[in-house]
Amino acid sequence: QKQKDEIGFMVEKIIDILQTNASEDGGENYVVINHVRDMILPVKDRQGKERTWAKAVKYINENESRVRTEIQEVQGEPFEVWRWIGSANLSISGSPRNRSWQGQAFETQVGSVNSLPCSPTPCLKIRGMVEDGDRTTHII
Repeated sequence: QKQKDEIGFMVEKIIDILQTNASEDGGENYVVINHVRDMILPVKDRQGKERTWAKAVKYINENESRVRTEIQEVQGEPFEVWRWIGSANLSISGSPRNRSWQGQAFETQVGSVNSLPCSPTPCLKIRGMVEDGDRTTHII
């Protein structure tokens, strides 16, 4: 059970690294597999955790649909890499976004840089208020 927990924890860390790397502006959406290992495991733990790492790699390669394994040339040498093909803005747990108040879009003080003299449109567009499961449709 302890080893399964370690593998699961390692898989989550791998996915987090790939997702973070893909969401960075200008960054490649792939990472050399050995570089991911080096980010997760300290040098002193690598030999002892080699089997756990191998099982985590196998799990990612066989079960993770958001990650593709491929060969990329990095600085003139071919390396096995993981490419993130999932959405970069989802959290690891897939939990819904926080729906709490995030503050005003514009300051209401007169003379503020963000303050508009008049509304640009009579409509207010609000994003993130309705999710797919929130809508109900009725066929009449």
